[in-house]
Amino acid sequence: MNRRDEFFERLKKRIDEWNQEIEGLEQRVDTLKSGLKTRYQGRLDELKAKRGDAEAKLEELRASGEDAWEKVQKEAEHAWLAFKEAVSTFKAHYKKDTDKSGEDDGA
Repeated sequence: MNRRDEFFERLKKRIDEWNQEIEGLEQRVDTLKSGLKTRYQGRLDELKAKRGDAEAKLEELRASGEDAWEKVQKEAEHAWLAFKEAVSTFKAHYKKDTDKSGEDDGA
């Protein structure tokens, strides 16, 4: 397997992991009271948009020629870091808000 194929497979695996992460966060958000639920639903939508960006990069990588894939690789890595940061921020805010309101045991 060449570097491009390996990177493609890694990114595909990451997106699958993100889908599971988002699913778990959605389940937590569903247990919140309406005020917090509305706030966190918006944040979940942002995470889904970032995941969508990464999925678009995956498709772009699949369609790219050998000469263009390194550019797409850098963009995909940027999308990964943005998603990872967004999830960390989501969890930190979620923990703070649910600790304050007593709605959940943790993130």
